[in-house]
This record gives sequence, C-alpha cells and structure tokens, in this order.
Amino acid sequence: MADQFMGGIYSGIFTPTEAAMVGVLYSAIVGVFLYRDLDWKIGLDPIQLGARVVINFAVGMVTPPVGYSIFVASSISGLKVETVARHIWPFMLVLLAVVALVAYVPAVTLWLPETFG
Repeated sequence: MADQFMGGIYSGIFTPTEAAMVGVLYSAIVGVFLYRDLDWKIGLDPIQLGARVVINFAVGMVTPPVGYSIFVASSISGLKVETVARHIWPFMLVLLAVVALVAYVPAVTLWLPETFG
C-alpha cells in the first residue's frame, strides 16, 4: 500500500495531503471490518478500548526518543531536547498512573456514558 501512495506522489497523480487522506480512509474501512467484533472477543467495551488507545497514544507522543511533543516543546521553548525530556518525567508518571487506572478500573471511563445513557 505504501508503494502505491509513494508512486502516486512521485508521479504527480496526487499530493501528499491527498495520499494521507486516502490512507486514513483506507485505515478506517479496514478498522471497521477488523475490529467490529473485537469487544466481544476480548471482553472490552468499545468505549473502554477507545480510551485505552487514545491514552496510550498520548504516552507515546511524550515518550523519548520519538515523542513528537518533546520536539515541539523544545522548538517552542528554545531549550534542548534533553532538558525538556528530563523535566517531563513528573507528567509522564501521571500519564502512566492514568493508563493503569483506565486499564484496571473500567468504571473510570464508562461512568459518563452510563450516566447519560
């Protein structure tokens, strides 16, 4: 699939933005068919699964060495990446505590949908 996107970009058929849009659409279609029965197979509510995925992505955006948020914070503040990474650990510990809380206490993410029905 990636070679089709790159071939389309290099041949001038579509722009990188259009390729990204097609990639997201393709991923959404595949995700609908692959993950539609996943909640029953593994015993997770779809809202719980979504919350876990989003929170884990947030941890990945901050975690060195590939955490994009660290590079953005470094660029905006003018500090070195190492300095930003060193000072982000208290926030990382909070994020990891939230990951553990969401993983082991499903009521944390499910109380709002259950309240409003």
